[in-house]
Amino acid sequence: MTLPQLCAQADQLLSASDGNFEWTGAVSRASAQPCVLRFRLKSGLGYRLQLSGVSAGRLDDPGRRSGTLAAPPLASTAPLRKFKLTANGPLLRLELDGKPAWEYSEKEAGVYSAGAVRLSGPVRDAAFKALPPSPLSFAERYGPAIGEAVPSFSATDQTGRQRDIASLRGPKGLWVLFFRSADW
Repeated sequence: MTLPQLCAQADQLLSASDGNFEWTGAVSRASAQPCVLRFRLKSGLGYRLQLSGVSAGRLDDPGRRSGTLAAPPLASTAPLRKFKLTANGPLLRLELDGKPAWEYSEKEAGVYSAGAVRLSGPVRDAAFKALPPSPLSFAERYGPAIGEAVPSFSATDQTGRQRDIASLRGPKGLWVLFFRSADW
């Protein structure tokens, strides 16, 4: 099924794993059906971009944060609004009618940089282009991901006793610092 066929149907999954992409199209301001693009979705959470209606161009992240993350400075009265959304690593950029509308850079740790892309509402002349994956950050290359459980391990403490996570944890939890030395 091609992207235009998907866009003709409401609430269709465009891609199961794209994180970096460029998506262009046009939305009629007179459409009775709202047009919304949800992207980088995992477990129902992800970004939401309003493409039509009075909130056209508004980016938010319902379920994880409240409020608007980005919005265009001016509303358009054009009957057909062309858009281009670029999601590349932490940088999200929206152009409306060929002009920059906003640029948003994700700074919050643990927010997904890949996931499903879902469209609800009619879009004309749609084109979806996957972009190459972003290089992993230092934190993503080394160690467990944010929020991921630490793998079980044991080590000898300064008194010679064998210790594991459970024997070190106190009533308020445990802070563990992993230090990678340049000289092993």
